[in-house]
Amino acid sequence: KDSEYWNETPAHKSTVGQFYIGKHEITVEQYDKFLKATGHSAPSNWKDTNPPKDSEHLPIVNVTFEDTQEYCEWALVRLPTEQEWEWAGRCGVYKLYPWGDKYKEKYANIEETKFDGPIQVGDMPKDLSKFGVWDLSGNVSEWTASIYKAYPGNTHPEPEYNQNLRVVRGGAFSADKKYSRLVFRAAVKDDYKACDLGFRVAISVDAVDELVRKGLLRATGE
Repeated sequence: KDSEYWNETPAHKSTVGQFYIGKHEITVEQYDKFLKATGHSAPSNWKDTNPPKDSEHLPIVNVTFEDTQEYCEWALVRLPTEQEWEWAGRCGVYKLYPWGDKYKEKYANIEETKFDGPIQVGDMPKDLSKFGVWDLSGNVSEWTASIYKAYPGNTHPEPEYNQNLRVVRGGAFSADKKYSRLVFRAAVKDDYKACDLGFRVAISVDAVDELVRKGLLRATGE
């Protein structure tokens, strides 16, 4: 009960609807298209409107929650909830990592791999869930849509939370292995941004059907 992981307990049931989730974190290349289409301000590590050299397939970082929301509005998607994010890694069973119950060295881009920065999405072949979702345990941590609060039944004393705190999920190249567990959750303010925090997107099945009906999305199966 006094563990540093108190906010991961107690175990409880949670229901998610049918949804799709991005198999990769949003890349610099994808985010650059959004910037060029909308005129949105570039991340602080870019030179004017130019991304770092050879960074096209790296995950986008240094983005606030508001930045993610504007990207999602442009792309007709949304951030996953923390429940959807965890489901995408655990695939309906209890396990601590995308690959199984036990930690494996160098399976994810975390502090111990000593890459000292994000790498191209999908370049860690073991950091892959059975649903085909990459980089959930490492590379960069990810924004979710969820407001941060204690789980139902958790009685641990906690500071007063408010709607400006969002749940961040996933390990990162800068983080210790204990943060690479699928159940790990952290809280940050909406205006927070960092070199090890990015995002991936999701969309409900019903929302996809509606976009197809409106002719905003082609039902090609691509």
